[in-house]
Amino acid sequence: MASKVKIFQELNDAIIAYDEESAKKAAQKLVDEKADFFKAIKEMSDTMFEIGEKFHTGELFLPHLVMAADCMQAAADIIEPHLPKDKVEKQTLGTVVIGTVEGDLHDVGLSIVAMRLKTAGFKVYNLGKNVSVDQFISKAEQVNADIIAASALLSVARSKQRDLIEEVKDRGLPFKVMIGGGPVTREFAAQIGAHGFGEDSEEAVESAKEVIKKKKGGIK
Repeated sequence: MASKVKIFQELNDAIIAYDEESAKKAAQKLVDEKADFFKAIKEMSDTMFEIGEKFHTGELFLPHLVMAADCMQAAADIIEPHLPKDKVEKQTLGTVVIGTVEGDLHDVGLSIVAMRLKTAGFKVYNLGKNVSVDQFISKAEQVNADIIAASALLSVARSKQRDLIEEVKDRGLPFKVMIGGGPVTREFAAQIGAHGFGEDSEEAVESAKEVIKKKKGGIK
């Protein structure tokens, strides 16, 4: 049988090559080998970050990003049911409603961020893509969320992130809003008054923890 290290490499290579079937096969091998699924999520996240960087520098284009994300999603769908519940549910740091904003039909990296938040101890409700401001808020109210995390891949969709933040503030709602996505910068997040920002899944988790810490401490 192939070593686990080799299988991790096969998974990453499949994502880089936009080979969905190979990604699924590698993910199933990791399940069969009872590998470290948290490591698999981290590896996929790192690979997607590298692909995202090439997209930002113009080495790759949107179709490449979407194909890589589809491969990652296919692998994630196989791995996620096997995450050890005792480790995932050992604590609940807070509740997060996450999705891609309305008008943006891409969910590149969204599932990885959602999974990383879950494995870090958050309760997560993933609404998927093309989520309206009202849908974000309605779900957040329904589940008594602490954080709404809104992603955008298209530059024109960033306005919806601003709309979400303004609606939450105008209605005096208790939710903290985090944003992220390809065209979203730290400067833009600060400009529109986002409570948190994540350039990748790891930063998103750390940002969410910081947001919860401030929220519990009564810091606006």
